[in-house]
Amino acid sequence: LVFEVERNKYHLKDVIDGFVRFKKVSIKLVSMELQLIRKETMLANTNSKPETEVITRFEIMDGGPTKNETIPIKWFLSPYELTPTYSNVGNRLSVQYYINLVLIDVEERKYFKQHEVTFLRLDKKSQSAMEGLREERKKEKEIKEKEKQQKKEEEKLEKERQKEKEISENLISNTN
Repeated sequence: LVFEVERNKYHLKDVIDGFVRFKKVSIKLVSMELQLIRKETMLANTNSKPETEVITRFEIMDGGPTKNETIPIKWFLSPYELTPTYSNVGNRLSVQYYINLVLIDVEERKYFKQHEVTFLRLDKKSQSAMEGLREERKKEKEIKEKEKQQKKEEEKLEKERQKEKEISENLISNTN
């Protein structure tokens, strides 16, 4: 199982892109869900226990996967009330976020894979720069896609020319 997200740092209104790929299917799965988890730890006393809250969850697969199946993930963060990630603020508080992948098999056993992410609050200038980068990536992806499509069309035309050439050669040899 491969669980990947595009990067580890996101701003609070960003989009998480990633995928889950099944290299091998040895467990009979019936469901898979993603969870966004916030873990707050008060560090004031030695027996502080972290508070864990599942902010949201949603099912991304219902039924069993096939070998080499890839499930894309596009998760918009704007609907959720998130705070930035804080690490050891004044030796009193830490706030961490995790993306939790939960796999459920036919016997209702749960398997977990967790990925820590960092959320940042960006000012307007940084946010517009991020949006500009996202637009650039999108345009680059579109250009690559167009080039790929154009190459396919050229290959198709070349095959048609080869076919026509073979047909004309066959006609010439049949008339002789």
